[in-house]
Amino acid sequence: MKKNNIKNKFFKSTIKIVGNKGLSKKFLGKAIKNYLVQNSKTNEIIVNGYRMLLDEDDVMQMSLFDYDPIETKIVRTHVKKKDITVDIGANMGYYTLLMAKQGAEVFSYEPEPKNFELLKKKIALNDFSLNVKLYNKAVSDFNGNSKLILAAKPEYGAGKHKLDTNRFGKESIDVEVTKIELDKIDFAKIDVEGTELHVLRGMKSLPNKMLIEFNAKNLKESGSDYKDFFNFIEKYKIKQISKTGLDELDYDELLNLNDLAANLFLY
Repeated sequence: MKKNNIKNKFFKSTIKIVGNKGLSKKFLGKAIKNYLVQNSKTNEIIVNGYRMLLDEDDVMQMSLFDYDPIETKIVRTHVKKKDITVDIGANMGYYTLLMAKQGAEVFSYEPEPKNFELLKKKIALNDFSLNVKLYNKAVSDFNGNSKLILAAKPEYGAGKHKLDTNRFGKESIDVEVTKIELDKIDFAKIDVEGTELHVLRGMKSLPNKMLIEFNAKNLKESGSDYKDFFNFIEKYKIKQISKTGLDELDYDELLNLNDLAANLFLY
């Protein structure tokens, strides 16, 4: 027992170093990271100072250590104390924790029950219960119920479940769906696998700034057109997030990018 405890402490300490020092971006670092996660007997790790719980059935979570340095910097720069923020498609809760750490009030939505239970535990572990409100719901442009199609295989990742489509498989669960009725949103993170336009249309007030995933193929599968998406966000300045930073995108050029898949910063 004592030997196992020492081993687990070693794994956790080394994982923390690999994850927080950017080593996992390199080939050797990724190999070390994968070995450590697979052999560690604990499901709690430290990422950018936050205590995170791993879902042992979701191998995609091993990419946790590569967590979005540009997006992280955007949140830390643009989210201020007492801001009203939303995390739609919270998944493991990294962005919920990140915005809470900034002192913002966070409304966090995650429809998949297993993910949601992990999310609740992470908020408690990091002592953010006072400024985070959690909702086991999907977000769209209506209030009611719908089907959440689950990822057919664990390697698709726990964050790849999708509202009301048949992209990854036939297994589904019933989930509650809600519109966002907040009068003001300072910052939003939206990652909903193609239903982004439905989410935005259902908002009483659009966010002043947001991180949002765009994938033309996913939008089409969810019954939306990518041109409608860009027309809806026309009032924003748009930057594409790349591995090296932020690239300004011209709106007219965007309308011709029918194969674009990227994370965007809108402000």
